[in-house]
Amino acid sequence: MKKYIALGTLAALLLALLLWGLPLGWRKFNAFVFGTGHNVLVSRVTSPNGGRDVVIFIRDCGATTRAMTSVSVLKHGEPVEDRDAGNIFRLDDVAGSNSPPIVKAEWDEDGRLLISYDKNYVVKYANNNGAYVPVFFRHLPSP
Repeated sequence: MKKYIALGTLAALLLALLLWGLPLGWRKFNAFVFGTGHNVLVSRVTSPNGGRDVVIFIRDCGATTRAMTSVSVLKHGEPVEDRDAGNIFRLDDVAGSNSPPIVKAEWDEDGRLLISYDKNYVVKYANNNGAYVPVFFRHLPSP
């Protein structure tokens, strides 16, 4: 009997969550369940064949975290969603810095992607074959 009450309570809770999430819209419900963050687009460069874009954006998830510069490869024209954390590269901001790290992205004529970044920042994630695009990384030259 207690087993059925527990299952009924769980089912009611899940139904309430679902019904609460639908009026809010999927994006708000998703943000509530999986966390929030806000992305600000820095640059977008289209690949030579026009099929993909590399986007550089600053991801900020609030006061308890540092801003992070991220890079994603997306289908051409696809927007950067707030839940996108960067599928190619993430570079952590340094505590106390007044500006985000410099990251540059460029395509070569063969559709390979070159990501250049400031070596004084911490690489949190680097995927050299993200989104089925060959990716190469290098440090920016010192000024």
